[in-house]
Amino acid sequence: MRYIEDITLNHSNPLDNHVFGRLYRSVYADQVLVYSYEDDFGLGPIRAYKHFQSDPRCRQAEMESDAYWSYWQLHHCLLADLSGYDQHNRIIADYLVNAGRRWMRGGADDFRLDAVKFPFPEFIARFTNTMIAYAQQLGRSAPYFVGEWSGGGVGDPKSLAFANAYPFFKTNIFDFMLSLALNQFIGGSYEDPSQQLSAQGLDTLLQQRVAAFNGRDDWQGTFIDNHDQMRTLVRLQKLGVEEAERDGRLDLATVLLMTVRGIPVIYYGDEQYLAYYDDGHNTPPENINSDDDDPYNRPGMTSWSPNTPAFTIIRVLADLRQRSKAVAVGSYNPVYADDDVLVFERRSGNEIVLVAVNRGAAATISIGGGLDLPPGTYRSLLTNTSEVNKGNSLTVAPGSAVLVLGPLSALVVESKG
Repeated sequence: MRYIEDITLNHSNPLDNHVFGRLYRSVYADQVLVYSYEDDFGLGPIRAYKHFQSDPRCRQAEMESDAYWSYWQLHHCLLADLSGYDQHNRIIADYLVNAGRRWMRGGADDFRLDAVKFPFPEFIARFTNTMIAYAQQLGRSAPYFVGEWSGGGVGDPKSLAFANAYPFFKTNIFDFMLSLALNQFIGGSYEDPSQQLSAQGLDTLLQQRVAAFNGRDDWQGTFIDNHDQMRTLVRLQKLGVEEAERDGRLDLATVLLMTVRGIPVIYYGDEQYLAYYDDGHNTPPENINSDDDDPYNRPGMTSWSPNTPAFTIIRVLADLRQRSKAVAVGSYNPVYADDDVLVFERRSGNEIVLVAVNRGAAATISIGGGLDLPPGTYRSLLTNTSEVNKGNSLTVAPGSAVLVLGPLSALVVESKG
């Protein structure tokens, strides 16, 4: 097990409430390093925080999503009301780097870089390369870095340019566009017509990811939901999906998350179907992907069981990822896709893992040309994870293959060649 520390290199705290940007010198001392966002002098010729909000470019940025900001705006304008560090200040830069070292001494192995699109880029490179060198001094393997680039992924050029400059930044990103696609796919016909995504559409995105990330899509962070967006179960409830069906659709997303290329990150509670539905947000379907229910997306756990279908699916597929290079690092090979059913292979050498997911009614799929698997009838690794997966099967004959899939179910087959 590795411990990933969530570190904020972009900002401290709000400038307009609570402690107003105050920053202390260390956890061991009450000595103030920065008194407030407005009173941030005394650390050299450059102030501790960024102060560009009076610039017309930042005033414009306040009126639009940061998805449309220029590079200058991303690196100079504040994120909401947060006191944004000026990493060009040597003392502030050293402060943040030393914080990373301290976390590593305390046991942190890897880092999630919060709001990674906003700090000055050269500082991100300094931080990651310094942590890699420090890990070597400690006799440990290099940290894994994954950055929160909101909206990042296929179709977002700035995020892809950042992720693909890995030799310089040493940082991967969370794939927000894949998260959106997974949610739209399992939402099916409940989604607003303008936002529906078929299995064919999902297959297209999964192929595009490989090229967009220059073949390093298997190192990017993948997820279904997180602490900054609406929980998937709440999203489905707002779309009108009944409770039992909501759980089943989340299970489909979990199977996909654990078997497509990338480093899967499970949001706490999804394995227990945790959700808080009384959030007071009446979100119409057309706005479901732009609303959130903060802070109701972060409820406390009231119970926990290792026997839920979601947890069982995660356990089975985590074991598969650990032993199978096909799932851990293998290629993505499309096999079949229609509106509701997606079938694909993950392959590495002679190892093959076949994945089939059905979000619709019961289906029998004939695959012309067959599969590169020995003839026979295959039992799914997911057979005992839930009732809906029990009747699924794969029968392979020379030149043909037949998949039998129940409604809202999945099948995963492993072959070691």
